Parts: sequence; structure tokens; C-alpha cells
Amino acid sequence: MSLLMPSLQLHDAGYSIEEDMVSDRDLDLVLQDIPEPLAGHAGTRLLDRIDSVNRLAVAIRENLVVRGYSFGHLRPYWTNYFIKNAERNWIVPMHRDDRAPIAMTTDALPDFLSDESVKEGRRYAKVSRTVLAECWSVRLSCDASDARNAPLKVQPGSHRDDHSTHPVTECIVGKGGCLILSPNILHSSGKNVSGCPGRIIHFTYGPAQYAEFFQFIPTQG
Repeated sequence: MSLLMPSLQLHDAGYSIEEDMVSDRDLDLVLQDIPEPLAGHAGTRLLDRIDSVNRLAVAIRENLVVRGYSFGHLRPYWTNYFIKNAERNWIVPMHRDDRAPIAMTTDALPDFLSDESVKEGRRYAKVSRTVLAECWSVRLSCDASDARNAPLKVQPGSHRDDHSTHPVTECIVGKGGCLILSPNILHSSGKNVSGCPGRIIHFTYGPAQYAEFFQFIPTQG
């Protein structure tokens, strides 16, 4: 198989799955460093303050490059942690991930950023689909997923076409595996009815040219 195949498939469908990206031991060590989200919160957006998470972001990118993804030019920007369990359980309708933490200190926003807001003490803004087309998200499964614990559902091709007719696909990923997807792809998830937690560390990568605008995690690589 050509080394370009993973990237070609990713750009065509807007998503792909890679299993065994992180060992159980390494993942469990990182999870020990992530604090429990505040009551009533689905997760936290402050993972870039955790060194082990930042190192993991770089290691995952390097692993994807080895596996044939054209991610060598990308840099890790922001990282979120989500958990669905008995206390934190919600339905996520179809949407695109079009908001990002911004690192700018000036009030004026460039043309590709709009609709500013504040979350967990940080400035956020809506990002144009043109810029997001240059970015990729990686959802690391901290627990094995199945049809009962709210796996992500995606509509293949919707990152490029608002009128995609491809059927929605359920993404089943093992513990330590990754779902790679475009922020522009339509995706959703239901409630976790498994009785077991479903935890995700969500990394977003983009070209270095946006470092002055986005929240760049403080790790070299």
C-alpha cells in the first residue's frame, strides 16, 4: 500500500480510524494528570496546561506521520477532554467544530475569525471553514467504544459538500485508538447507555502560520 493512502482516504471521506496509537500504560499515566471536570461540565478545555498531554499531542502527530499521514507540517493547537458517564450524559446534534481558543491580545479580529465569546476564562471565536480545511482533529479514545457508549457518528464527505448524501457512519474505536477527522465534517453523538465511562482527549492540529492567532500548546514539535 502506498504511504500516501491514509492521507488520500482522509481527505476524501473527511475521517479515518487508527487503532493502537497509544499504549494502555501511557494513556493511563496521562489520565492520572487530567483533573475531574467541574460539576455540570462535560469536560475541560484547559488541557494545554498539562505537560504530559502536550507531549502526547506531539507523539500522536509523529505516530501518524510514520503511518503515512501528511501531518509533518502541522502543529498542535488546542486540546479538550470530554467524558460521558452517568453524571455527564448528553446528546450532541449534528454540527461542525468551528470554534477555537484564540491567543490574540488585540481586540480586532482577522477576517477568518468572528463571533467572539469567553469560555473557561479564554477568548474563543468562530473560525472560517476555509481555515479549518487546513486543520485536522484527532480524538483519542481513553475507553474502548461500542454502540452503547455514544461513539461519534460522522457524515462522510460533508467536510467538502454541504449536500453530501453519504449515510451517517458510526465510528467504533478501541482504547488507545484515534479517530482522525476534519473539523468541518458533520458529526454527532447520542447518550452513553453502557454504564461505563466514555472518555475522549480531543487534539486539534493546524499549520504553524496560525500560531499568532490560535492557542498554541506550549510544546516544541
